[in-house]
Amino acid sequence: MEKPLIFFDLETTGLDCQHDRIVELSAIKLNPDCSRTSFYYLLNPGIPIPEEATDIHGITDEDVADQPSFCDIAEEVHQFFTGCDLAGYNVRRFDIPLLMEEFHRCKMYPILLTETKVIDVLSLYTKKEPRDLTAAVRYFCKEELDKAHSAQADVEATMKVLQHQLLFYEDLEPDVHFLHNYSCDSEHIIDFSGKFGRNKNGKIVYRFGKYKNKVVDLDNQEHQDYFNWIMDKSNPTVEMKMAVKRIKTQHACHKTCMEWLQSKGIITGIDKSYALYKALLSEENNPPFSVYRDGKKLSVVYTGDHDSPLHLCNEDEKQTSLLILKNYFAAMGGLDYVTSVIPAELSA
Repeated sequence: MEKPLIFFDLETTGLDCQHDRIVELSAIKLNPDCSRTSFYYLLNPGIPIPEEATDIHGITDEDVADQPSFCDIAEEVHQFFTGCDLAGYNVRRFDIPLLMEEFHRCKMYPILLTETKVIDVLSLYTKKEPRDLTAAVRYFCKEELDKAHSAQADVEATMKVLQHQLLFYEDLEPDVHFLHNYSCDSEHIIDFSGKFGRNKNGKIVYRFGKYKNKVVDLDNQEHQDYFNWIMDKSNPTVEMKMAVKRIKTQHACHKTCMEWLQSKGIITGIDKSYALYKALLSEENNPPFSVYRDGKKLSVVYTGDHDSPLHLCNEDEKQTSLLILKNYFAAMGGLDYVTSVIPAELSA
């Protein structure tokens, strides 16, 4: 080494290098004389930490409430980083750009592209262990992929790789539903491009734009106007149009389901709520509920009141109903608590 090399990592409020902020900074400086110096701070980002970020790094707003801001320690960080080369995992695309934005807000510029060498361990990893289809065939199938990037050859190779993955990883189940959920994180996906998602409470949130990381609230006129702008003014893709339509349908279904649950007095009683939850999950009769499947449509009859059954027209609407019940259980103390307080024969 010609000068000190700093290995560092950031935990942040999100993945937007320009607008998100640092909540945790850890660094180790390796000096040419083989000595090392550590540097660590928990930081108050000055903006709320989204739930999905807390789910990843475990840091909450309460944890950082009394911590310094980045600008409070900027001079100390500046002195630590000045004149050093940098190293880390994915630092070139994420950590360094975000750190430079934080320094910029404090009018400091210790990281100069022309004077700083960067070792990105992720880049080394992907170059030495590429993750393209050719590499997958070589790793899992122990053979070379002939005619790579020929559509027919690639399709055949992909099928073969999946077969070998199912044999290689014992925890992978040879089941389409399982593999869909495992590979796509399907419970949190609303659209393929990731413009929308779900937070840990199952509520749909924006992943873009001025409402980024906020819950979609179509009872709010501003959110309705934003959706109208997306559809009419933003030249949306077909997928975006489908996502907006899907969200509107789920919003309407949420209202319908909640009204049905309240009108039948179901949502106010743990016993009946849990019985309905089990009936929906299994799609089997579970007193006092009967369920009927007709193609995509699932109908639920409350035997205490046969009038006006609940009709769920697709999987989205079924999941919306389950989400309402899950949130109700969460307010009661969680599903484990619910099963502990209801009669044993009901929780079996």
